[in-house]
Amino acid sequence: MEKQVLKGKEDDISVVVTLSTGLAIKRTTPRRVPQRYLDGPVKEVINYALRVIEQDGDSAETMLVANIQDQMASRQYVLKMNGNNVDPGMGFGKAVQTYTMIDDVGEGGQSMKYREVNFIITKVEEGGIHED
Repeated sequence: MEKQVLKGKEDDISVVVTLSTGLAIKRTTPRRVPQRYLDGPVKEVINYALRVIEQDGDSAETMLVANIQDQMASRQYVLKMNGNNVDPGMGFGKAVQTYTMIDDVGEGGQSMKYREVNFIITKVEEGGIHED
């Protein structure tokens, strides 16, 4: 069942997502995530954001999206949410509650409360340093 969110209510808090790769300086434009995704896994939210970006057709983001998809196509990748490692199968709503704070923009009756989620997707390469 989809949660209904009414404007002006105290609990009307948007979730805004950006994506980038570990080496990218640039990240995608922040995009609002529909409430129904709070009940699903983190990976569904990332796939949703990638679909929306592709549909928007912003050429500046096309290369970044291709790099993100390449990173996720690898057998192993690390997913960070606001600097914390998260499992792609973790519940998105729980992750949002755990790793974000409520921000408020605007003034008076025109304010908007939101939680900002910054995902970084990085492919794990073979080799490297072994810890004993």
